[in-house]
Amino acid sequence: MDSSQASRQAEPSRNRSRDSTFTLYRFFAVDGTLLYIGVTGTPRARWSHHSKTKDEWRRVDTIKVEHLDSREELEAAEKAAIKAERPLWNLIHNKPTRTVAEVRTLLDQGSWLSVDEVAVLFGASKSVASAWVTRGTALLGGTRPERRESAGRVEVEPGWVASLLLECRKVRSPDYPDGEPGVLANLRHW
Repeated sequence: MDSSQASRQAEPSRNRSRDSTFTLYRFFAVDGTLLYIGVTGTPRARWSHHSKTKDEWRRVDTIKVEHLDSREELEAAEKAAIKAERPLWNLIHNKPTRTVAEVRTLLDQGSWLSVDEVAVLFGASKSVASAWVTRGTALLGGTRPERRESAGRVEVEPGWVASLLLECRKVRSPDYPDGEPGVLANLRHW
C-alpha cells in the first residue's frame, strides 16, 4: 500500500482535525489482524516513511487513527493500547504474558498454545512465530499446524509445537533457518 492509499483508508475515530499533532494510529492486515500501533505528529509523512523503509508495509490494508489532546495523553494511550491489544509488530510495551516455564508446562499438559506462547517458548519474535504458524517452518518440511480460534486468538495444536521442539534440539547452528538468530536460546535449558 502506498502512502496515498493509506491516507484514503485512514479512519479517524474522533472529530478532531486530521492535522492534529497528537495522532495514535493502528495498522491492520486484510484479515483484521492488528499489526502495529504507533504515534506521530505528521501522519502522512510517517506512513510515507514506513512505506519506503519497512518491507512489512505491503501487509498493511487499513489504518485507523485517533487524535488526542496532548503528548502526555498520546504516550499513555499508546502504551495502554499496545499492552492491551498486543499488536504483532510492536516490541516495546509488548511483553509476553507467560514465562518460558509456564508455556512449557502448558505444552506438557497437551494444551493448545497461542502464537504469543509459541514465540515465548522459542525465544522468537511474534512476527516470526506467526510466520511459522501461517506458512510452516523449514525444520518441519513446511508443515503448518492445525489451528483454531479461541477467545479471539489463534491457537496451535500441541503436537506440532512438540515436533518443532524436537527438531530444534537437533540443530546445532546458532542461525535458525526461518530468519531469527538466537531462537534456540530457550531450548538450552531442556
